[in-house]
Amino acid sequence: MHFWVTPHRGGGHHVDLTDPATLAPALDGVDLVITTVPDPTLAAERHVLKRGGVLLNLSAGPAAALRSLRREAGQAKGTVVMNAGIAPGVTNLLAAQLLEENPGADEVELVFTVTTKGTGGAASADFAHRGFTARGHHRVKQVTLPEPFGSRRVLGFAEPDGGWLGSMADGLTVSPYICLAERSLGAMMRALAQARKARLRPRNRLRELSRISRVPRGIIDEDDK
Repeated sequence: MHFWVTPHRGGGHHVDLTDPATLAPALDGVDLVITTVPDPTLAAERHVLKRGGVLLNLSAGPAAALRSLRREAGQAKGTVVMNAGIAPGVTNLLAAQLLEENPGADEVELVFTVTTKGTGGAASADFAHRGFTARGHHRVKQVTLPEPFGSRRVLGFAEPDGGWLGSMADGLTVSPYICLAERSLGAMMRALAQARKARLRPRNRLRELSRISRVPRGIIDEDDK
């Protein structure tokens, strides 16, 4: 995974996350690193923990990645804040406030509204694919949302990640859902399949698309007919 780091003082550094030697010239001596790269190896995050500085990760990584990072943070010299975007991120702060105001709560429901008309690349496709294929069957529920959405049927999404609430959700039942603005889950799945198809290697394409093609039949309900 390659990208460029541009410090405020100008210039730039080419970084290859599979080559740790490229991280030091780009990150050492930098006070704050902001990344939107959903790197499963968390190479930059581990580098900052070891060498110092502060890193804000605005991407949405799986809960397992965060747990693995915590196990290495005992003697950390730097600070890493994961899931610091909008969702997760701002949504976690709102959930924390609601839980503080309702100490007797035993369940949290999170509904994320999305649109297939927005832009997205390979990282967006990977995020959606992980959320939709995390389980073979997803919960479907009728919820009342503010206008213009109103009463909608929503679909369970990324349930194993528990809405990315982390330790604040200990002892709670966390139910994350997705609400599609266009009222068509089929549209989302078709967009997801096309995004994945565009980046699959030929030798893996048929196997992967076969797996994707089975997902809609397991989760689409009457709203999509």
